[in-house]
Amino acid sequence: MAGAGCAGGTPGKQDVRTADPQSVVGKTWQWESTITPVEKISVPEPERYTLLLMADGKARVRFDCNRGGGDYKIAAGQLTFGPLISTRMACPQDSLDAPFMRDLQRAASFFVQDGRLFLELPYDSGTMRFRSSPGPVELLGTVVYMDLEGGFFAIKDDDGKTYEPVNLPETFKKNGLQVRVTARVRDDVGSIHMVGEIIEIVTITQQ
Repeated sequence: MAGAGCAGGTPGKQDVRTADPQSVVGKTWQWESTITPVEKISVPEPERYTLLLMADGKARVRFDCNRGGGDYKIAAGQLTFGPLISTRMACPQDSLDAPFMRDLQRAASFFVQDGRLFLELPYDSGTMRFRSSPGPVELLGTVVYMDLEGGFFAIKDDDGKTYEPVNLPETFKKNGLQVRVTARVRDDVGSIHMVGEIIEIVTITQQ
C-alpha cells in the first residue's frame, strides 16, 4: 500500500510533513494566504505579515505597518494564541492587518509541510498558510536621506524598493552614495517611519 501512494508522484520525492514544535519555534514565517469554506485571502506582500514564535512562549507579530504580539502555547500539532496586541498606526487602505490578527487568535493546530507552516482554524473553518522568511537580502542601491520624523538614512535598491537599516555605519551616511549590501530582514523590530522593510546590515561596501 505504501508503494501505491507514490505511484502518481515524482520518483524519489515525498512530501515531508511534521507536527514537531521545534520545526516552528525560532523561525520567522510570512503569511501567504488563508482559505476558508467561503473565501480565499491571498496576500500580495507576505513580508508585511510575519510571525515569530520565541522560545520563551512569546509571539512577535508584524501586522503590516504595526508590530505586536502576545503569548502562545505549543505542543505536538497544537498551537494557540492568547489575546494579541499591536501598535495602532494607520495602515494603507488595502491592509490585511485585521483578518491576520483575527485568524491568528483563532488558530488551534499546526503542521509544517515542504517548508511551509499551516495553521488550522477550529471546526474545519479554514487554513492559514505561511512561507519561511527568506535568507539574507543582497542588494545594490543608493543611500538616501529621508526628511521624515527628524530625518534618517535609508537605502533604495535599483528596483526602487526602500529599506530602513538599523545599523548603517556613520561613514556611509551620505545622500546619493552607491552601495552593495548584504543584510538580514528584522521582522522583530518596529519603526515609526514606514518607508520599507527594516534590515540589519551584515556587510556593506561602496560601489
